[in-house]
Amino acid sequence: MISLKARSLSVFVFSVVLLAALLHAVWNSLLKGSSDKHMTMLAIALGHVPVALMMLPLAPSVDLAALPWILASVALHLGYQLFLTAGYRIGDLTLVYPIARGSAPLIVTIFSVAVLGISFTTLELSGVGLIVVGLASLSLVGRADGMRNPRAGVMALGTGLFMAAYSLVDGIGARVATTALGYWCWAAIGNAVVLTLWTVSTRRGTVTAMVSNRSVILLGFGGGSASFMAYG
Repeated sequence: MISLKARSLSVFVFSVVLLAALLHAVWNSLLKGSSDKHMTMLAIALGHVPVALMMLPLAPSVDLAALPWILASVALHLGYQLFLTAGYRIGDLTLVYPIARGSAPLIVTIFSVAVLGISFTTLELSGVGLIVVGLASLSLVGRADGMRNPRAGVMALGTGLFMAAYSLVDGIGARVATTALGYWCWAAIGNAVVLTLWTVSTRRGTVTAMVSNRSVILLGFGGGSASFMAYG
C-alpha cells in the first residue's frame, strides 16, 4: 500500500512537471512568434538573470567542485539555444518543439541504460515508448500532407541532443554543488553572459537593437522568468 504521504508527494511532483511543461511551451511559443529569433532568445536568456539574482540569497552556497559542471552546462545551453533558434527560423513550432522536447528524454533514457547502468520500470519504459510513437507519427503526418521539413527536423534533433546532454550534466552538477537552486542560478547567469558575448561577436547591432526595443525586453523578461522557473 502506498502511504498517504508518498501519494501526496507523487501528486505534487506530477503537478510540478505539468507546470514546467506549460511554462516551457509558453516561452517557446513566444520565441517562435518573434520576428528576430536570436534577439528574442538573447532577451529570454537575459531575462533569467533578475530571477537568478533574487533566488541566489535563498540558496545554499555552491560547492566549488561544481564549477566544471557549471561551465559545461553553459556551453551546452549555448549550443541548445543556437540550434533551437535555427530550427524555429526554418520550421514550424508543431514540428520543432515536439521533436526537440521528445527526443531529449529518449536520448537520456538510452544513455542511462547503456552507459550508466540505470534500470527503469516497465511503466517508465512504456512512457518512453509512447514518445517514440509520437515522434514517428510526426514524420508520417508530415509526409502525408506534403509539409516535410528535413532541415528543421535535423535542427530539432540537434536541439534534443543538447537538451539531453545538459540535462545529464546538470543532474550531476546539482548534486556536486549540493544545491540545485544555487547551481541553476549560476548556470543561468553564466549562460546569459556567454550568449551575450557570442551575439556581440557574431551579430553586430543585435544587442543595441534589443536594448532600444521595449517590447522585446518585456517579452524577454516574461519568457526568461517562465524558462527559469520551468527548468528550475
